[in-house]
Amino acid sequence: ALVTFTTSLTAGANGVNAQILDGAPMALERVTFTVNTVAGGIAYYTVQMDQTTVTAGLTRIVTVSAFDSNDNPVDDNVTQVDLSGEPGALIFGTNPVTLSNGDAETTVQANLVPNYRVRARTVGSPGITGLGPQVTVTPADPAGTITGTPNPTTITANGISTSTITSSIIVDAFGNQ
Repeated sequence: ALVTFTTSLTAGANGVNAQILDGAPMALERVTFTVNTVAGGIAYYTVQMDQTTVTAGLTRIVTVSAFDSNDNPVDDNVTQVDLSGEPGALIFGTNPVTLSNGDAETTVQANLVPNYRVRARTVGSPGITGLGPQVTVTPADPAGTITGTPNPTTITANGISTSTITSSIIVDAFGNQ
C-alpha cells in the first residue's frame, strides 16, 4: 500500500497511525510511527531589544532570531548576520554576529538622540532581514561648563524687581542638548 502523508506547517514531531482494513487479525494490521519535520531555510529575523529607552552612551542588548517562511524557529549555527542602525551610526559589541541555535545576541550603544532601530541582514543575502522596535535615546547628564547671563545685571532690592538669567546651551558629553 502507498499513502502520501502531508505534514503541517509547524516543525516538530507528527504522529501517524495507519491501519490496513482488509483482514484479520486487526491488531497485526495497525502501525504507529512518527514523522519528524524541521524548519526550512531562514526567511526573516526578529530583532528584540531588552529595553526600548536608553540614555545616550549606555548600552542595550539586541537579540536576533531566525525564522523560516512558516514562522518556525530555524536551528542554525553558521549564518552571519550584519547589524546596522536606522538612522545613524550605532556601536555594536560584535558585528557581524553568528547565529547559535538560530539566535545571536550583542550589545548596542547610541551616543546621539533621538531614536534608532536595529536592522539585521544576512551577510551575503541582504534580502533576508528583520527590523527591531524603535529605541528612544535621551541625553546624558550635562557635561562641561554651564554659564549664565543676567539681564539686567543689577536690580533694586525691593522684593518686586526681577532679572532674567539666560544660560548657555546645555549639552551632554556627546553634544546632545
